[in-house]
Amino acid sequence: MSNIFNPDEVTIVRKKDDGIIMDRIATRKMLPGSKFSGKSVRENVISRLRNDPSVLIVMEDKDGKCEESVEHAGFLLTLTVQEGEHPFGRLQVSYGGHLAYEATFTPQEENGEDEEEILTRTVSKAATILRNINRECYDFVDENCPGFQTIEPEEELEDMYDIARILEENNFEVERLHTVEYASNPCLCVFENELVLIAEHHFYGDCFVEIKRLFLGVKRDLAAKAVEEVTSKSGVTAIHYKDGSWGFRLTVFELTASNLLEQIKESVAEILKDIEDIENYEGIGAEPFDISDEVRALFTYEVLDASVALSKLDI
Repeated sequence: MSNIFNPDEVTIVRKKDDGIIMDRIATRKMLPGSKFSGKSVRENVISRLRNDPSVLIVMEDKDGKCEESVEHAGFLLTLTVQEGEHPFGRLQVSYGGHLAYEATFTPQEENGEDEEEILTRTVSKAATILRNINRECYDFVDENCPGFQTIEPEEELEDMYDIARILEENNFEVERLHTVEYASNPCLCVFENELVLIAEHHFYGDCFVEIKRLFLGVKRDLAAKAVEEVTSKSGVTAIHYKDGSWGFRLTVFELTASNLLEQIKESVAEILKDIEDIENYEGIGAEPFDISDEVRALFTYEVLDASVALSKLDI
């Protein structure tokens, strides 16, 4: 009979990219010359995992038993795994103090399954439920759970007016840019030291965030080479405008009133990471002086120019 818990690793649930996954992290001593004992190495790894904000659950073995809980979006998940004569795993999910879901896992001997699979199935089910909560999919909830009401998904923001309004309500400096005919009016917004354009793609409506650089004093071919090398490895789109400036753009999907600021903040940070890498390219460097006035003028011109061209299309 094998044990449920492997002394050389610990099973966790963590946030990764836009998802939630189960993972196994080694806790055994790997460096013979290290001053730490095998026990200390395991304790140190588990301590770091518990302090990692991306880690939601750490299934730490304590004398053949582990009980861990995590709160997520109003739900409380409790995982219990125990070795012994009658080994089992149990997952309980409650909402508002009422049981919303419960499952017990025992070895499926008919399938040749050993005790170690109890841990895997318990934690894997917990990760699945956490992902479903993030997707606002609540089909795991017992229909008789008192007090639970399906949360209606928040409506997406579809109007630049609402985006500009929310930014202003949060004390950001905002300026709407004029367009002709029926093109949507984008807005300029100041995020710390950056002048940022927030606009809609023509025809299919998703919003994008754009930051501009001029690369003053840099040869065109060198700038183009640096931009290509950096942005080819990221999700940022680089645009070389006919006015000579460079725009760095990220599309932002599913904007809502509650996530707008965080989405823009994350997009700005991602774009600035690419810009920093380009500026660190040999022979490039940062802009030698404040270009905010030039950036405002160029964005204004480019928005107006695009809307004029759009208005001439025979649709």
